[in-house]
Amino acid sequence: MEELNMNKEEWYHKRNDRSNRIEGVLLGPSAKRIGIKIGNESKYSVQVLSLVLLNIMSRWCRRITVELIDVDCVLKSRGGIRLKELLTETMKGADPYGDFLFDKVEHESCDIIIDVGGGDFDGHDKFWVDSNEWIAGIGYGVKSNSITKDSTQLHGAAYAAAMINSIVFEVYLGLAKKESFQYWMTLFDFDSSRNPSDLKNPVILNSMNFGNIWQVGAGAVGSNFDYLLSVAECSCNVHIIDYDCVEVSNTSSSLVFNAEDVLGNQKLKKVDLCERVLENHEGIRGIAFDGDYNDFIKFRESKETEIEYPDVLLCFANERNIWSTIQNNEPPITLAATTSNNWTVNFFRHMPFIERCIACSFKSKKIEGKLICSSGLNIDEGVEEKLGSLPFLSFAAAVLIYVELIKLSHFRDSLGGNFGQFPFRNLIKSNIIPMQLDKGDGCNICRDQTRENYTDEYSLSKYYVK
Repeated sequence: MEELNMNKEEWYHKRNDRSNRIEGVLLGPSAKRIGIKIGNESKYSVQVLSLVLLNIMSRWCRRITVELIDVDCVLKSRGGIRLKELLTETMKGADPYGDFLFDKVEHESCDIIIDVGGGDFDGHDKFWVDSNEWIAGIGYGVKSNSITKDSTQLHGAAYAAAMINSIVFEVYLGLAKKESFQYWMTLFDFDSSRNPSDLKNPVILNSMNFGNIWQVGAGAVGSNFDYLLSVAECSCNVHIIDYDCVEVSNTSSSLVFNAEDVLGNQKLKKVDLCERVLENHEGIRGIAFDGDYNDFIKFRESKETEIEYPDVLLCFANERNIWSTIQNNEPPITLAATTSNNWTVNFFRHMPFIERCIACSFKSKKIEGKLICSSGLNIDEGVEEKLGSLPFLSFAAAVLIYVELIKLSHFRDSLGGNFGQFPFRNLIKSNIIPMQLDKGDGCNICRDQTRENYTDEYSLSKYYVK
């Protein structure tokens, strides 16, 4: 990789800008080193967990030591490479100035140690992280249960990587103390327990085909969703819609955007980088569109090319009147996720005619708090105020969208509320707040949309609800 057009201090100042806008957060030149000790390295879920954990962590921690037995990488679209090489490329891509080592992880050289991937837990002064399909587990000092089953279902592993980053981030910055705990949760119904066997973990029997997706926005949440797809055992077509270019600050919270993407005076489009991360996945076709959603709709209506009505629309943008534009164009089931500067991820779903739409939901006075997208923009449409964001939140938001797609595809009868808040500050002591928000009476868009006057294309979509 060619040299960055900025020195070390300037790189970290710009890269950490959004994180350092959060109250109590100051990522500086810390001498603390985090040790990552990986076990069961050949398991698919462990490789996902290790890859995501280190990709996130190398965007906020400058000194990391990794201990592992090197094995072949078994991840989707990452074949033909050894695991150590993949992890090296990932960390150095995220931070070219980082001090990343592969060595024995010991307390004498590491301030914080994390055991990754199950097996015997051999120490009290260590964190651990584990997963099994729908279940994610984290802890410190004690681990009375272990998950040994391997699976190519990665959602529990991906969410666990975000959770352990959040917990260790607080300790690293002195915002929390090391206290003994073990915490397991299931992404199926978001229940939690000290014992994973108490939690729901249903088997996904059939292959996952998510159909035709329109992804509006390729910022932090959107690009992380594409990153997750790139290692997932699934298939779909994804139209990725965005007009923005990558900046240095975007590299702090997106696992797709790296230092090499902001070299020199180049202006790389986010959609092109998201399309690139999907190009080696044989089951996924990513189609980049350079423009906003309004431009995309006009392009589709021009019939210059045949673009099918989506089975599901994912909204990861919040500017240029995007919510009203989406709803006025009669979307199918719509999913959205945002992050906030109080360490919270917000999830939203809209089923036409049944649940409140994306416009009336985010404008509703009943939803308290100031929502922002993961790149830090104020949730009010069109406003350009830059707020803070944290490296692990946007990826967690992307996992929640991925999980909802699995439920829509395979567990329609088990769908939960259409709005949820997922706190990551003091994570293990916080309550996940699911809600079912009915159709808004005051919305001047969806209140007049009925089955009789809605587009017939919706009734032909994969996730149509009668």
